[in-house]
Amino acid sequence: SAEAVECRAWVFGVVQSGFVTLTVLQKPYFIAATQAGLTTIFGEGIDESNMIDHDDENQEALAWLEQQDGKERMISDSSEDQIVGDDLLRLVKEFYDAGAVEVRVTGLTIEEDYEDGDGLEITLPQGPAERARLFAIAGRVLRTINSAFDQDTEQGQARTGISW
Repeated sequence: SAEAVECRAWVFGVVQSGFVTLTVLQKPYFIAATQAGLTTIFGEGIDESNMIDHDDENQEALAWLEQQDGKERMISDSSEDQIVGDDLLRLVKEFYDAGAVEVRVTGLTIEEDYEDGDGLEITLPQGPAERARLFAIAGRVLRTINSAFDQDTEQGQARTGISW
């Protein structure tokens, strides 16, 4: 059964597949949640015009970055902290070169002149050496961007990621 909870905070987090998605809202809102997770957000001040379908919200990062439509692409925390352009392309290629099965940009916001993701999700291979390299790269990036999240540790999971 669903239970509505009034929230008066500016930020809430949703854990899904081991990742936390943070959303900022400008006014009080309600969240209808079930034991399976977040089901509905409703309330005054929620602007859904910027939200996109879940299928479009997470895209393969290399294909996303290599689109030739003139848009700037980045991952950021909605402030001055961001990884953009060639730096982001090099990072995605570094994950693939280290053995990532797939790298996806998560939490996309699509605007007329730019697209901004909130992080990268890395699908891990089976090999222990490749997995160790990918965890090391993710840890380095998390320290560089001063992420609020701790680095994942090896627990046999299918994915790891980076986010603010």
